[in-house]
Amino acid sequence: MDAITLLNDELCDLPRAGTGIPFGESLLSATNLYCEAVASLTAQDYASTTLKSHLPAIRDLGHHLLAAHSAALAGQPGTARDAMHSAMASANQHLNVLKSKPVDQDGIGPLFRVRRASMNAGLDRSQVFHIPYDMRHRVGPQRYSMPGVPMLYLSSSIYTCWEELGRAELDDFWVSSLKLAPDTAVVLLDLGHRPALMAALINAHGSKKCPLVDLAIAHASLWPLLAACSFVRTHPDGSFVEEYVIPQLLTAYLVETREFDGIRYFSSRVTFHGADLLTTNFVFPSDPGHALGYCPKLSSLFRLSAPLPWSMVRVLGPGLNRGHPLVRGRQGVIDPFGGHRVEYPHTDFALVEAHILEMPHEPV
Repeated sequence: MDAITLLNDELCDLPRAGTGIPFGESLLSATNLYCEAVASLTAQDYASTTLKSHLPAIRDLGHHLLAAHSAALAGQPGTARDAMHSAMASANQHLNVLKSKPVDQDGIGPLFRVRRASMNAGLDRSQVFHIPYDMRHRVGPQRYSMPGVPMLYLSSSIYTCWEELGRAELDDFWVSSLKLAPDTAVVLLDLGHRPALMAALINAHGSKKCPLVDLAIAHASLWPLLAACSFVRTHPDGSFVEEYVIPQLLTAYLVETREFDGIRYFSSRVTFHGADLLTTNFVFPSDPGHALGYCPKLSSLFRLSAPLPWSMVRVLGPGLNRGHPLVRGRQGVIDPFGGHRVEYPHTDFALVEAHILEMPHEPV
């Protein structure tokens, strides 16, 4: 077996659904199966031999992640933190590969944020930004949110926002787009590529050493971390989400080390891969230590359009058509209902995005 076959195999597919057994057991089983598959690689191409040589570090990463999870469940936050730092030390070589160069407005593209409210709510920019520090009691169990620490979650499309909000009624949406401010850039930990895409990268470059193949190998070597951050939550209404323990510890690590401004990650609610660039999410942690208002760093980084109700954009928005460059530029295929695939520019999601993107973008 070679690396391409492994990364295309069902056992590597992400996100992962719950199996009916405790999360820790599911993660242990998945990690062990993955390590066994890496150990069984027999192909002699560059990607396969390099990935197999990383097996000891992959095993260490999985071991430390499981230890961090167990300590967190045992009410030992200090031990969980130390185990997470050990996991990151095991992964350091590959994290450096996944650390983006500074990304500016053109590189990150338009991002979107949605809030559910009635059409008469009259929201302003601040009300679609992160939860203010003086309302930190509202920071609930989200994938990368440490309790009480506001985070700015963004998506690469309104469609992904809709999926992340459980396909809520679109008429309840207030939509805003965000762009990085001019002359600013962010450094991201890029966890936004699924294993099958990494297999395609290796295949496209003949499994020969080059930056993109090394990127694919780094993702494959970090598979236990990607998996631990990509389990679908089993109890949607629960106040504690076991599947979020590892991604929350990862966020805490990033806040502590300050090596990254945020994380790019793929949605756990979108399983079809026809529009990967439109179905990614971003999380930007706020700086700790503030008591009121909004994070000065995030406020300086982003410019927002004024939020508008979805239904009003559809009725009163500027007269764009589906041939408009902003609409055509939203390329990809989505499959929201299992077999009903449609080009993204043909959807109202793309049309509303184009309307919003033409509006002025100002600081919060």
